[in-house]
Amino acid sequence: MIRESNTPIYWVIILLLVAFLLKIVAWPQAVAMVMPPWVLLATLLCIMLVPEWCGVGFAFIVGLITDCINGPLLGQHAFIFVLLGYLAVKANKPLRYLPLWQQSMLIGCVVLVSLLLQQGALFLVGAASLGGKYWLSAISSAIIWPFLMIFFHRFQGQRVII
Repeated sequence: MIRESNTPIYWVIILLLVAFLLKIVAWPQAVAMVMPPWVLLATLLCIMLVPEWCGVGFAFIVGLITDCINGPLLGQHAFIFVLLGYLAVKANKPLRYLPLWQQSMLIGCVVLVSLLLQQGALFLVGAASLGGKYWLSAISSAIIWPFLMIFFHRFQGQRVII
């Protein structure tokens, strides 16, 4: 029997709209360097919480929209989101039952892999480096992840393993 999610689809849409809004807003340089990749976090959160609606195709579409908004290479974010979305789909059940601090560390590593892939793609086309402080966004993602999970588990009426 397939378990239906308690999360309505409009929460997924609202989450993505807020993530795109946070990505588009012009932040000061110091804040922008440590800002987590909101769209990637929202995509991973949707894949984890609503796996029957959100999967690899969802990650591809969100990645393409991210590329259209401000990606230096068309398809860069789409490729990264599909790769990480596939890993999230495959590891969904074990990942959901990990304590929140372990999920946080894994998300930090996933964001670090995303940043490495972005840096590699920019290196291949000869674009400028992202800079040293840019890697701090992996740490900020790991810090923000538990708050996102707790916030959205409240809407599903589930307990969160801390």
